[in-house]
Amino acid sequence: MSVNVCRNLGQLEMERPFVTKSSCIVESTIYNLGGCPWIGPEEGLQCIHLPPLKPRCPHDQDPGNDFKSVQIEYQPAWLLTNPNPLHVRGSAAAAVGSDIFYFGGFRGIYSENVTYQNTVAHLNPSTRTVSLVNTLGSSPTPKSRVGMCSNVELKECYVFGGVGERPSQTESVQTPASYLEIMSGTYVNNAVHVLDTGDYASTGSCTWREMLYTGYAPDPRYNPAFTNRNNIAYVFGGACNSTLEFKNDLHRLNLESAEWSGALPVTGELPPERCHASLAPSSTSLLVLCGGLGYDGTNMNFRNDIFIFQTDLLCWYCVNTSHIQPPLESLYEHHSFKNPIGDVYIVGGCTLTHNTDQATPIVRVRTEPLSLQNLALQVYGGIATSEDVESLKYLFRWLVRQIRMEPCSSCSPPHAWM
Repeated sequence: MSVNVCRNLGQLEMERPFVTKSSCIVESTIYNLGGCPWIGPEEGLQCIHLPPLKPRCPHDQDPGNDFKSVQIEYQPAWLLTNPNPLHVRGSAAAAVGSDIFYFGGFRGIYSENVTYQNTVAHLNPSTRTVSLVNTLGSSPTPKSRVGMCSNVELKECYVFGGVGERPSQTESVQTPASYLEIMSGTYVNNAVHVLDTGDYASTGSCTWREMLYTGYAPDPRYNPAFTNRNNIAYVFGGACNSTLEFKNDLHRLNLESAEWSGALPVTGELPPERCHASLAPSSTSLLVLCGGLGYDGTNMNFRNDIFIFQTDLLCWYCVNTSHIQPPLESLYEHHSFKNPIGDVYIVGGCTLTHNTDQATPIVRVRTEPLSLQNLALQVYGGIATSEDVESLKYLFRWLVRQIRMEPCSSCSPPHAWM
């Protein structure tokens, strides 16, 4: 499989580069609320406004650079409409329409005086208001490093796995999930909880329920890659214990029937074991896996690779990134998501050469060609790649020949673009 465009857009020079897995995209703006595992929780709000898919002035001939139409905002906590109430690390986030919900995290230093959280917070992007959410129902145990995704149509968020506390003995009887103690009083799990946000706008409350799933669930784990595509949730990798046992298995969960598939019999170029990776849907049948943290038995390995998974064929493909300039750096503690036209953006995180005090990396992966309309807008707006320009030229040549009814053996119909 060939990826149409995979570009390292470079490093966004920001006042507060972020290291987090709790970023979300709403329309064409990336929102990052706090989160930094190295220098302590950051409570401000960062906004990255991606280039809009609309034309700029056609007389603007300035080639500029990839970020000439990217706008960055940073609002310290004291400039928010109200202070960030989370003040945690290791939280997760998911967007439901124009609302962003955050779950969990921990306070304290790793392995020292850590207190896990199971609070839910809400970010209103239009008003920049952050508030704690009143929750009802059977909430997850306090934990962090969970996988989190959403279903916009059902207005639900899904939380999988994580590390933290375990339920009481009474609650344990009622759950299909497993809890594995990795340190004294600290457990990893494979529980799935559903947060119904449908009544939030009218009541200010959301309702939790635990998914009483069936089938063959993944082993308990934390820091998995977790995403939803067409009501099927996918779980890749993660860490299973305190001895750095990482996974590279892929599972799927039918969100309608609540049934796990077990480890999928995948083929192709399998990604090495890792945690802290990101997984995002691209097209109707593709998932994009990026980065993460691995372990070879001696040393920790920071991943800088990208893999594509074809869900209908259960096949992995490794993306050739050797041509990308600047080269991709090893990246983890990042986030990825799909924009409205199907591109996957990979943002934030910690790299080997850029820790937390210099820049925020951003990478774009395009697994399918743009539609003719979007391609023309990209070129006209001055935000297209050279590949976009050549593709548009080819399309117009082919269309002109079709209109003129001129056969051409060397210019076959571009089926993939139609």
